[in-house]
Amino acid sequence: MSDDALSVEGASDFNPLVQEIASAMVEVGGLGVDDFLQSIVNTVNLQPNYQLPVTLYLGGSLVSGQLISGDRYFEEMAELLSRGTYDAEHERELTRASVNEFGDKYRKAREDQGEQDGPVFIHLREASVFGLTGSPIPSNPVLWRGRINAVSGFHIGSLRVSAPG
Repeated sequence: MSDDALSVEGASDFNPLVQEIASAMVEVGGLGVDDFLQSIVNTVNLQPNYQLPVTLYLGGSLVSGQLISGDRYFEEMAELLSRGTYDAEHERELTRASVNEFGDKYRKAREDQGEQDGPVFIHLREASVFGLTGSPIPSNPVLWRGRINAVSGFHIGSLRVSAPG
C-alpha cells in the first residue's frame, strides 16, 4: 500500500464517509476527536466551579473521575506541588504562582467565551485509572490530565470500586 493511499486525497476514491473520517483524523494530528466530548469539556472550562462525573475509554484503560475546568486543575495542582518539601512559605507561594500560570489560558478563554479551536486536554479530579485487573491504579484518586484525542469513548458517570463479597 502506498503512502498516497493513507492521505486525505487518496481517500477521495472511497465513499464520502471514509473521506470525512480521514479528513477528521488528519485535522487533529492523525487521531479523530469527538466534537461532542470537546463541547462538554469546553462548557466545563467556561464554568470553573462546575464538575461532572465521567469515565473515559483510553485504549485498554478506563479513567474515571470528576471533569473539572483547566484552570481549576492547575489551581489544585499548584496547591499539591506547593505542599512538597519546601520549608518557607515564600517558596511554596512561588511554586503555586508558577504552576497556576498554566491556568491563565483557560481563564482567558472564559473571558473570551470559549476556546476557538476546541480544548486539547481534559482534566479530572478524584480520578482513578482502571486497567485489565479492574483495580484502580493508583488506589487513591488523583488529579489527572490527558489529551482529548486519546479518548476513544466516554460515558457520563464515574466508576466505583465495590468491596468483594
